[in-house]
Amino acid sequence: MPEKHESTTGTTPFFLSGYGNEDDGKGNYGKFAFPNSTTGPQWGYATSRDNNIYLHIMKGPDGKKGFDAIAGKSLTIRPIKDKVTSVTWLNKNIPVTSFVQNGDSLTIKLANVQEDPIDSIIKIATDNAARKYTLTNVIATGEQLSPASLKINAEGYMTYPALKAKLSGLTYSSTNPKIAAVNANGIVTPKSNGTTSITVSGSYEGVTKQDTLKVTAKDGKIYVGENMIGATLFVNGKETYGEFGTLEKLGYQIEGRSSKGGAIGLGAAKIKWHGGIVDLKAGDKYKPVVIKEVNTFTFKKNEIITPNVEQPARGVVWADVTLDGKTFTTNKVFMDLLPYQNLARTAEITASHNQEAVNHLVDGKAIDGIHFDRSKWSLAADEKAWVQFKLPTQSQIANVNINFNSLDQKYINTPKTIKIQTSDDGMEWKDVSTVNGPTGDAYFGFYNQYPINKEAQYVKLIFDSGSNGSTMDLLEVAINGIY
Repeated sequence: MPEKHESTTGTTPFFLSGYGNEDDGKGNYGKFAFPNSTTGPQWGYATSRDNNIYLHIMKGPDGKKGFDAIAGKSLTIRPIKDKVTSVTWLNKNIPVTSFVQNGDSLTIKLANVQEDPIDSIIKIATDNAARKYTLTNVIATGEQLSPASLKINAEGYMTYPALKAKLSGLTYSSTNPKIAAVNANGIVTPKSNGTTSITVSGSYEGVTKQDTLKVTAKDGKIYVGENMIGATLFVNGKETYGEFGTLEKLGYQIEGRSSKGGAIGLGAAKIKWHGGIVDLKAGDKYKPVVIKEVNTFTFKKNEIITPNVEQPARGVVWADVTLDGKTFTTNKVFMDLLPYQNLARTAEITASHNQEAVNHLVDGKAIDGIHFDRSKWSLAADEKAWVQFKLPTQSQIANVNINFNSLDQKYINTPKTIKIQTSDDGMEWKDVSTVNGPTGDAYFGFYNQYPINKEAQYVKLIFDSGSNGSTMDLLEVAINGIY
């Protein structure tokens, strides 16, 4: 994943001439910002740090017009006083190979750059040798590959934790190879019981730093030996809440957290599992969540099986983790248990547009903090469109859940209207309802539910009125029912 923080962390405004102002040494921000935004680059802003210049092409802030202000997606800027060595579309870490430097003028062809809804970032690297920011530290963390193997990961930073440096020349050594050995790839294996340290060394632009990580070997297992301060539970990737069908098998991941940062593998830990049902009617202001612990959850290796329910219920799971004499209780993962399942996961999906992306609608990624809204079905804002789900068989359909795109707890790029239809044969369709797409406040990761209560094999969502935003996006669709 590209590290976009580098385009802002440690940077200062970069002056671009030709926009009606002389360089004031501070990037002339006051001249370019609202209400003076008719001066300065209409496509956005520029920042710089050491040998790097960053162009932030954005639409909206201070009246900036983004790509609308770049004719033919060809951008010429100056002054670039040093020789340009590379240009990169930082959002996707893709090289922009079509650029020409003529004196202090640089022309970049942005044909392969797609507009980002927030900030399209172009990184320009030059041969300027001056550096105010150099490698200041290396941080070593552990990645559990198996109970008997651990990989040492190393990240370099320049002053700020958000300003990463790509390390080279990594070397690893064990203080006591008789307890734990480490190879040239940073893979640690146990040799005998005990705790020792692994030292990792890395370089960036001629500066070398190192860090150490404690590891513990116990009965043929190896894990990070740093002080454990807590444990975290994920159920199907969810850390706090999920919605699952009855008797659905759920994958889980549980890991310790060290005071140094990073994960601690729990292959050598003792884990006591808990499952419960939330009494939604029993809470009060003093104890808003009342949980009745039950033994109807099944916990197997890397798998949880939820209890059967005859009507929707809210369950919860958590665990007590004991390692090296210390016990921690994980976070509780709440889940809505449903007497039906998501039929869309096994449906044949067709669409009027962007057929290659329809599987994103059922991949389980509604909000992904790493990739933001990449897993989505999207089309131009003014298009009339539809998406159709053919279920494996005639089914009793309860409702449709849709996760829409959102930003800063506000809906963005939602359809203006949604018509829901069902069919027995995919030819004759019956209207279920027509509703307005949501606008205003939104909560990350939560769906909007639309009742159907019909028996059918086909479900179609029709968007005839275009979008409320710059595109029309659907992140996830669930069709809940019983075959």
